[in-house]
Amino acid sequence: MELAASGAPQPEGAAPRQSRPPRVSLRLGGTALIALAITAVVVVATLVILLAGNPPAAAYPADSAEGAFQRYLGAWYDEDYDTAHTYFSARIKAQMSLAQYRQDSEYGYGPDNQSVELDSVTGTDERKNLRLTVIDYFGFGGEGYSRTESVPMVLEPDGWRIDRALLGMQEHYDFSEF
Repeated sequence: MELAASGAPQPEGAAPRQSRPPRVSLRLGGTALIALAITAVVVVATLVILLAGNPPAAAYPADSAEGAFQRYLGAWYDEDYDTAHTYFSARIKAQMSLAQYRQDSEYGYGPDNQSVELDSVTGTDERKNLRLTVIDYFGFGGEGYSRTESVPMVLEPDGWRIDRALLGMQEHYDFSEF
């Protein structure tokens, strides 16, 4: 008769008992549990944000005031200032040349620090007013400043045009006069 590791007799022909390694216990203190919980919350929140993403922007008809403004803002955000400038009315182009627009373009916000949402459209067949909510983001943590803007649109022979001097969504001021 053989003796098992525990010292107890073992019947003949039985497979030898294997000894188990001693159990190791991992004890976490209160601070470690809180840190682990915070990490889990951050990971889950990040996954939710990444999986949810931003909803797709509405696509407005090309021949509408909303569509013209949407294409203007897309050109601005793509830093295609030549194309963006084409969306201004003849009156605004007479006040703000393409060269001046290009030169002053560094003063406007881009898509990384701004969002624009159309709230409403009012007006007639030849003049419309777009009411927009603009949020300019600054600093860390996604804080931003929300404002309401009104963008007048005019129907010209070649389509809808913006009838306000803008740099992106900021008012354009002609500083050369000062």
